[in-house]
Amino acid sequence: MGQIENLLRSLNDADVRYVVIGATAFAAHGWVRATVDLDLFVASDSVNVERLRGALVEFGYDVTDASVEDFQRYKILLRQYDLPLDLHPFVEGVASFEEVWQNRVVADLGDVAVPFAELDDLIRMKRAAGRPKDLEDLKQLEKLRAERA
Repeated sequence: MGQIENLLRSLNDADVRYVVIGATAFAAHGWVRATVDLDLFVASDSVNVERLRGALVEFGYDVTDASVEDFQRYKILLRQYDLPLDLHPFVEGVASFEEVWQNRVVADLGDVAVPFAELDDLIRMKRAAGRPKDLEDLKQLEKLRAERA
């Protein structure tokens, strides 16, 4: 988890507004599943995207081929690095970044305070994605929700 912690610390230090989604976020709710990448839902306003780009470059990612507009309109996949990263300006199943940001759960990942998507938002995202692996995840997430009720 060292690289993930270091990247998220860099984002925090740059005041980037992001929320961890996908399988990495499951751990904040008590279920761990292996994953090969880190998924971040990122506020797509120009100021935040510029901060994000700066933090990514400082961390060692080359984002020169992706404009601010690209970050605002497309899912950016950074795959050629030790820490594969998926950056989402929007996510199916939820209304907006602001909604997920407002509902976020902050938990420590090592010594870094990290904003994670809350359980109900993760469930909506997985249901909307609908791929076989998402539907398997959905079963586990709904089980967690039922255990908390």
